[in-house]
Amino acid sequence: MSDMQNDDPWDSGEAAIVEEKDLGLVILRLTGALFAIPVTSVVEVVEPKTVTRLFKMPSHIRGVMNLRGRVIPVADLGLLLGIVAENPVSGVLLRSDIGDALFLVDEVKNVVWCDSKSVLEVPSTTSEILRPYVSGVVRLERPVTVLNIEPLFAASCWAAL
Repeated sequence: MSDMQNDDPWDSGEAAIVEEKDLGLVILRLTGALFAIPVTSVVEVVEPKTVTRLFKMPSHIRGVMNLRGRVIPVADLGLLLGIVAENPVSGVLLRSDIGDALFLVDEVKNVVWCDSKSVLEVPSTTSEILRPYVSGVVRLERPVTVLNIEPLFAASCWAAL
């Protein structure tokens, strides 16, 4: 009786090390800097059409827009983070406990998946304006700042909307 041979071409006989990629991140660009938002908070990517300005709102609140029959607040993510965006022509519709809002960005690049353990602590060099919104940094092709969306919705100006 001959030894049993393994005819499976995919089985090398060695245990494979599988990297768990449990964190999906939507990568955004603001003035050359890359930011990421957890994919679980993103409802959709939207090209903003007509935004109606509102009076007496902070500068980062651009107004509201009609999105398929729903009135959605629109904010400039760059201004909120203290970054002057080049040309915010794309938007990310985010969902939080208080509702949905569209955040304008220069570009929505792609979605990447990584191991949640690969998110590093907030660097000490992060500006004081940006620090409350940052949950960490992940290194992809280059460092990407991961945003925590809850503080984005915590501003008192959202209560008026």
